[in-house]
Amino acid sequence: MTDGPTVFAPHGLPHSYLTEEETRWLVFVREPGLERLWASVGSPAESWTIPDDSEVDEQMSRVAEQLDRYGIEIVGDPLTVD
Repeated sequence: MTDGPTVFAPHGLPHSYLTEEETRWLVFVREPGLERLWASVGSPAESWTIPDDSEVDEQMSRVAEQLDRYGIEIVGDPLTVD
């Protein structure tokens, strides 16, 4: 693992990100609540492998269904490299 950038996104401030390669994340959440979203849509990993796209798409659909419940608003289109 190599050292990488650190990002701080204050609660309530619109933010986004774009990764151009496989990325490892370590996320710290200061304001309580977001962990409940992850718990409501996630499931324990069955192995140490990266899930296939269909599994990720299914999980992201569950995230989208829960955003209002957790006070999260999508405010723009996804970022692209173009």
